[in-house]
Amino acid sequence: MPADRYPRMKAIFNIHFSQDHDLWGNTIEEIIACYKRDSPREWHFELIHEIDSFMSAHAADLDIAYNRDYGSHFDPQLWGHTSTSFLEALKRMLAAQSSSATEVLQERQAGEVRISIIRDYSDDLSIVLKKVGLDAPASCLVECNRSDAIEILTGLLWKDQAYGHECMPEARAKFLAEKVVLENGYENSRYFSNKTSPTADSWRACTESTFDCGLIISSGDGRYFCIWFEDED
Repeated sequence: MPADRYPRMKAIFNIHFSQDHDLWGNTIEEIIACYKRDSPREWHFELIHEIDSFMSAHAADLDIAYNRDYGSHFDPQLWGHTSTSFLEALKRMLAAQSSSATEVLQERQAGEVRISIIRDYSDDLSIVLKKVGLDAPASCLVECNRSDAIEILTGLLWKDQAYGHECMPEARAKFLAEKVVLENGYENSRYFSNKTSPTADSWRACTESTFDCGLIISSGDGRYFCIWFEDED
């Protein structure tokens, strides 16, 4: 088992998700709740990062790697999961505390922040944009990968768009951005923004505000999460 590279994963599978897992709970949710109660918050996010790293390192052979390193401790199939769905569920449960939306609205005081969750089965982003209150064509959006989505969101949380004033420390902005994506993104999610890249200075306007930028996450099953920031000079 790669203990040196994934010490938090080693610990949770040696204890909470071991053959004695029923000491900690009768469901995955109960086991994770026990782990979170008994460990400091920073461990939860260290474990999330290790799971992300493990899944990235074994993108082509995740089932084989999981069974080799952790399968003797805990078999996800016995709980109705694949290796992927189990690890994704762990990440979401570990990230959950107060909702990321609540924390963003409390801490990003500059400008206007809109957060929406909708259902739409048209597969038409123009309709989705209208439903979340953005009067813009789908051509305003550019698809990005998960990493770029987190970077774009980090920048929007960190500083206001008009003057570059810090709204919160950069580390806190990154933490919240990762939490938003963890809570609202899934294995096959797609990410859209009106900004072509995290470092781009330009954007495609989706509101009448002087500055506006945000992120839309499509879960692939008709669920869309939108977080959008508007600032004025």
